[in-house]
Amino acid sequence: MKTLIVRVFPVLFVAVALMAMVTMIWSRSSSAANIAQPVVVQSPTYAISYEQAGGIAKDTEPYAAIIEAPVITSYQGTVAYIVTMDTGTIYVEANTGRVLSNNTLIAEGNAQHN
Repeated sequence: MKTLIVRVFPVLFVAVALMAMVTMIWSRSSSAANIAQPVVVQSPTYAISYEQAGGIAKDTEPYAAIIEAPVITSYQGTVAYIVTMDTGTIYVEANTGRVLSNNTLIAEGNAQHN
């Protein structure tokens, strides 16, 4: 009887260990399949890039410095870039490049002198 236990115990131990390993591997592979894949969202594209919007603002106010990268926004319901300059802001329409608003100190000073 003791010989039977000595022979069966190692086999039983190995069988339980193998079952545990298989269960662990199976659970990892099934949980990996359930991992959500990233969703790719395309940004809308506009005829005018943020670099071009900055150039248009700089052409409008050549003595002002751009202090932040232009970002897309809405100006009175129109998609536009807001270009922040050291003297104020300029809104540039994102599809045509038209200046929608010039709220810089230079523009205000020019308006007062005209």
